[in-house]
Amino acid sequence: MLARVIALAVALSALSARAADPEIKLEKYRLQNGLTVILSQDRRLPQVSVNVWYHVGAANQTPGRSGFAHLFEHLMFASTKHAKDPDQIWESIGGSNLNGSTNFDRTNYYETVPASELPTAMWLESERMGFILPTLDEEKLRIQRDVVSNERRQRYENSPYGLAFIRTCDLLYPLPHPYYDCVIGDISEIQAASLQDVRQFLLQYYGPNNASIALVGDFDPAAARSLIDKYFGPIPRGPDVPKPTVKQPLLTSVLREKVEDKLAQLPRFEFVWNGLRQYDDEEAPATSSPTCSPAAAPPASTARWCWRSRWRATSTPPTAPSGSADGFPSARPPGRVAPPRSCKRSSRPPSTR
Repeated sequence: MLARVIALAVALSALSARAADPEIKLEKYRLQNGLTVILSQDRRLPQVSVNVWYHVGAANQTPGRSGFAHLFEHLMFASTKHAKDPDQIWESIGGSNLNGSTNFDRTNYYETVPASELPTAMWLESERMGFILPTLDEEKLRIQRDVVSNERRQRYENSPYGLAFIRTCDLLYPLPHPYYDCVIGDISEIQAASLQDVRQFLLQYYGPNNASIALVGDFDPAAARSLIDKYFGPIPRGPDVPKPTVKQPLLTSVLREKVEDKLAQLPRFEFVWNGLRQYDDEEAPATSSPTCSPAAAPPASTARWCWRSRWRATSTPPTAPSGSADGFPSARPPGRVAPPRSCKRSSRPPSTR
């Protein structure tokens, strides 16, 4: 009994003595063409994680073009002018955790490579940014239109609670708000995307001045800066990208709606409310855990929404699908169903252009 009391006292003291937040040292700068660079050295493992963010998502879509940002994410895994089979290249250098995701306000591409293969990773990501336009054709667009359309069917229309998720977007963001139909979009509008639409989208949003690249891992900062200058520096700056001016509609009264779902085995309640804009200073105060606030969100395209789910049953609720459909993390808290994202396979390039 005394041992239990001592153990409890030790546990409580450990909780009260909250560890300080880890200090992450980083270097941040910008190239002349506008590309934002973030470097954080970590020598614990002989590998480097690369993450490239393009500041474009569903918020940048125009009416009649729902799902377009996500469709373009798929197209960006195609061959480039100098890398005919990027997947094979990534695979040959031991690349892992290779994928991309699209959210309401951004699209990113990421991978982890052995430290010795950082030059190849920089070459491939610069190919994606600056040399994919010449290779886009009608056949590649047709294939990815069908892939994304099938993803909607598989992850939403044929998945328990999937249509309820999309309906939540529609209730919170009625037309003409670009968040309508969530990130996945409407199949008819996805299928209507033309090659000219795709090319214009790339030229507008995929310039270095609308992107950020982050490297974390085992690298020499001077060598990393040299590689980034070599491969990304020559890519010309794109046009300025104005921030979306669409105001977020706020809930002014309680809305109740019932969504019939033949695939759901248990009835489920969802409680949804407007939350703070993502990354808002008040989103995660230093003295508490990050939570969604029921306060009204600022009138900005990056405002988000929060929800809780509850099942009418005593048994364990169904497990959420793995992965991330709209750029959400794949690991979800219990009771929150996440539509998974599609997976792209990994791959491989020549060591020089």
